[in-house]
Amino acid sequence: MPDDVCGYALGQSHWWTSNGSCMFCGKMWDVKRVFDATGSHIEPQLEGDWLPIMKLIWHAQVIKYDTGIAIDVVEYPDNFNLLIGKHSLAVASYQTAWDVMTGVALGAEVARTVDRAW
Repeated sequence: MPDDVCGYALGQSHWWTSNGSCMFCGKMWDVKRVFDATGSHIEPQLEGDWLPIMKLIWHAQVIKYDTGIAIDVVEYPDNFNLLIGKHSLAVASYQTAWDVMTGVALGAEVARTVDRAW
């Protein structure tokens, strides 16, 4: 994640909204799916050296792109808060936040494909 995306390095909390902007500094970040002969991938691609908050923002943007479900990510000194619709979830770790977001995405996919005739 480029350093110019947000003033995160200043040690401030940032509230990343589902439109890809930081509520405090206003910086924007967006993802897109690129299709080619072998399938598709997201750009920018997830980089292993990004800070955890940046990885969660990327994940939230991919989920929004693929499902239409908006997730706001708020970072506090010792936890993350996920805002999904009218629900707010405080999670203690990056991995838990990632897993919750993945569950939201999987739930959206299942909801689209379930046979409602039963």
